[in-house]
Amino acid sequence: MLKNVLKMSRWFLLFITINLITTATCRLNLHVVGSDGFNGAFLVTGTFEAVIGSNLTLTCSVTSTEGAGSHGDPELVWGKRSRLLRFKNETDLVKLAQQGYPYLYDFHNDKLSYNKNTAILKFTPVKSSDQGLYFCMYLKYMLFEVIHIKVTEKKSNIFGSYSSCRKDKFTCVASGHCINLHYKCDGREDCLDGSDEDPSICDGDPCRGKIHCGDGRCIPTTWCCNKLTDDNCTVAVRPSCCPTLIDREYIHILILIFSM
Repeated sequence: MLKNVLKMSRWFLLFITINLITTATCRLNLHVVGSDGFNGAFLVTGTFEAVIGSNLTLTCSVTSTEGAGSHGDPELVWGKRSRLLRFKNETDLVKLAQQGYPYLYDFHNDKLSYNKNTAILKFTPVKSSDQGLYFCMYLKYMLFEVIHIKVTEKKSNIFGSYSSCRKDKFTCVASGHCINLHYKCDGREDCLDGSDEDPSICDGDPCRGKIHCGDGRCIPTTWCCNKLTDDNCTVAVRPSCCPTLIDREYIHILILIFSM
């Protein structure tokens, strides 16, 4: 009986020793992946520039140096610097965690979601108030990843700033993509963020006082001018949804008929 107990004890000690060695040699790391609907998934580290009005999702996960894949059930938490929680980097957060600082868990946001292996923070859309220092925390192993969200109105992406579009183009706010200027305020969104139909740049309803076309777009009435009756008309090709033209000579004949 005693021999069996001693034998089980040795196996237990061996099991504990193996786990301790595995934990010591297996390094865990936090990774934050971003997605903004334009550039696909990309790794986020340090400072990230987010454009006002765009959508941004930050997904935090923990991985092991032993191989690819997520570490099981890491209990990840997102947090943000505040008046009661001040820090500059990961080292400051480790010190606060060691002191049992209660405000590490004081971040509340209705755009937060969690599952077994990830913590997801969404900005839909990004607002100026979203600027600040955020951190992903795996408290069990004192792991922290600090991300500085810098909010801007400048057209940019992870690869750097976009160049300005030509004067005959419209610049989409979130992506910086260029579209033909006549697609601006025409009733149909051509920018992924819908900025080309924003009421603030379209003076309210984009189609107010315009001619509605069958494809959902609307055009200015000046695009339907008649060169035969309007000497100031410079339209080369009239859109197909313009009203049918009446020839000037035909009008002249009708005037003669009705004047008889």
